[in-house]
Amino acid sequence: MPDEDDMDTPTGDHNVAARIITAELLATLRRDRPAADGAPAPSWVRAVREWPGRVVPETPEQIHAAALTLISRARWPQTHVRDLVHALTPLYQAGWCNTAIVHALDHEPDGTRAMPWHDGEGKDAPRGELLAFLDKRLHRWRIAGLHTPPVLGTPFGAWAARMHELRGDDVRDHVPRPEASTTPTEHLPDRRRRGTPLGRVRARNTRQDNLDADLRKLGGHLPGEDTPAPVDPGLVLLAAPDVHRALVDLARATRPHRHHVDALRRAVRRAHLENTAATLTSSVDHDHLARLAAEVTRADGTPVPLGALAQLIDKAW
Repeated sequence: MPDEDDMDTPTGDHNVAARIITAELLATLRRDRPAADGAPAPSWVRAVREWPGRVVPETPEQIHAAALTLISRARWPQTHVRDLVHALTPLYQAGWCNTAIVHALDHEPDGTRAMPWHDGEGKDAPRGELLAFLDKRLHRWRIAGLHTPPVLGTPFGAWAARMHELRGDDVRDHVPRPEASTTPTEHLPDRRRRGTPLGRVRARNTRQDNLDADLRKLGGHLPGEDTPAPVDPGLVLLAAPDVHRALVDLARATRPHRHHVDALRRAVRRAHLENTAATLTSSVDHDHLARLAAEVTRADGTPVPLGALAQLIDKAW
């Protein structure tokens, strides 16, 4: 179970969730692969700092990490972490992932949009206490049945096994060193069984190509692959359809109204909660963003500068 101190840790500190995720992944890998016991954590394990949106937690520790990530992502108040984790636990136990919870908070069971909760900053009035809002929003979903989440996730064990299959090659089985009295050559592999040097290079390249192909199917980044320079993170959400549509409507309005701004805020907020930026970063390039930006024009037909678009997206969040 998580430590008592962790239960009250502010969600702004990502170390708690990251520490739990690393420990759970290492425990799973060492259980399924005893040869890795005692070896350093693989690089991909150390790189997972937040609970993945479509992964379903299975243990109390995993539920705690998933809830901390959701609270941090949603920018909910950090004063009632224990109560929020308690309120979200039944959903995780019913097979829900964070993406499914975000969908349920933003939609009715019939698919219609619902008003989001906010803390009352700016001109908007708050929509009540957060815990009461969560209970009210999820009431309809409880009636519909928690056994059918709106977005299907992958159980943690299956996800960890798949990640280990794709990225686990950076951990090698530990071979005991020969004792001083033993002839070293007795422990060396017979290189004749491995073929010629050129054949070994070709086999290694084939294995790498197969791994890269699997990663491309999952939409992942290929380590070491020559890729263009990363796009401006402030403009990545321009590729989100709802954000792009809201920007086009706002720019073309001769006199922008409140509903234009509200539409942009909702679209940007939803993109952040669903972690859309992480997905788009690996799938869009400068040329694609430039074409999208060219479509955001003022009423007189002049394009809105990229810097201004980035500021609009940033201020909307």
